[in-house]
Amino acid sequence: MLKRVLIYLFRIIALIIVIAPALTSKLEEKVSHSERIFQFWGEFFALFPGSPGSIIRCAYYKLTILKCSFDANLDFAVSIAHRETSIGARVIITSYTSIGRCTIGENTGIGSGCHIISGKREHEIDSSGVDFSIPMKGSSIKIGKRVWVGDGSIIMADVGDGAIIGAGSVVITAIDDRSLAVGNPAKVIKKGDQIK
Repeated sequence: MLKRVLIYLFRIIALIIVIAPALTSKLEEKVSHSERIFQFWGEFFALFPGSPGSIIRCAYYKLTILKCSFDANLDFAVSIAHRETSIGARVIITSYTSIGRCTIGENTGIGSGCHIISGKREHEIDSSGVDFSIPMKGSSIKIGKRVWVGDGSIIMADVGDGAIIGAGSVVITAIDDRSLAVGNPAKVIKKGDQIK
């Protein structure tokens, strides 16, 4: 009971700490298409250690992205690059992971050093190469519920509910529900009841 009360009080304190940075991020969103202020504060709060840091990050992202559950756990050096991101209940994202535009379902775990990229086609490409003067496309990926993404993985496509992605895998095509995928590029090696 005391632990719950302390967590609740710290969440209120965290919201007070992040309110001014969140307001500057919201102002930026209203007046431009830039996400520099949003990213600055996200990277700043990424440096706060331990459980207090996780609570502060959740508070900041709760006020600035599409959805961030307060009971998510966002470890040290976790950064979110775009506001069009949604993090479900009881999600665990461990250290040094970067998140692009995506939806992460509840009860999902993301290992250390992962990169969740917004999709495979982010930049405009013409006959002379990539044109960085054109704003990035708004592509997004979906990671389902009860998914495990192993350390060091790169996710560039949708991952279905209950899937497991082996450490160091590079997902470039969609992975079905309840599949185990490993490798570069990631290939499904088990499905359904074969996974145990």
